[in-house]
Amino acid sequence: MIACIHMPYFAVHLLRSAQGSKPLILARYKGGRGKVYAACEMAVSMGVKSGLALSRARALCPEAEVVLASPGQTRQAVEGVLETLSEYSQWVEAERHAAQSATLYADIGKLTPRDGQQIAGQMLQRLAEQGFKASVGLASNKFVASVAANRTQAGGHHLVRKGEEAAYLAGCSVTYLPVDAETARRLDLLGLRWMGQLAALPRPALIEQFGTLGKRMHHLSSGEDPRKVAKYTPPITQSATR
Repeated sequence: MIACIHMPYFAVHLLRSAQGSKPLILARYKGGRGKVYAACEMAVSMGVKSGLALSRARALCPEAEVVLASPGQTRQAVEGVLETLSEYSQWVEAERHAAQSATLYADIGKLTPRDGQQIAGQMLQRLAEQGFKASVGLASNKFVASVAANRTQAGGHHLVRKGEEAAYLAGCSVTYLPVDAETARRLDLLGLRWMGQLAALPRPALIEQFGTLGKRMHHLSSGEDPRKVAKYTPPITQSATR
């Protein structure tokens, strides 16, 4: 059983004490130009998103407080969460990007649905004690677990039982698929907005239209994901004593 832990607005949450009541935008500067690294929920609702030019973000959300982002702090916080999750399994990993939100996975082994939900509750409690809001999705593979986690409110968990993956995904938006903006646009133009629609199509038809990505989309929308969770390796630390 795979547990997916989803923590929205992760980087912004780390600076919650500085946020106050104003919307918060974290910015990074390169070559004298600023871009949005992450934004709070209020700013996102006004159209601000990661990668947007800072000038455009200010125009969309003029009352926002802009703070210099600290990717190192974000990575360190993710590592702390991984260390917490490693108490439940040695197979835990984080997705590469954790600016706007953090997504982590833990392979908690072959458990009964009841035991899996109990562990998910314990994870949520431990993270809440550390000040993090999270949701947990439980499923037989990483993709289904991630969709379940993203569709669950913070503080809750949802289990997709083995054998029910395709049925669960059928009514889910294709926006959960890990595809680029151009592929998402093409799916919308073709009227393919639900994963059940993709799964119902012949796989060769999707491959003809999208190549190898079409094959992957068909597998995922059908509830198939062979990816494994990597083994957790604590970071190497070095210290000197005088």
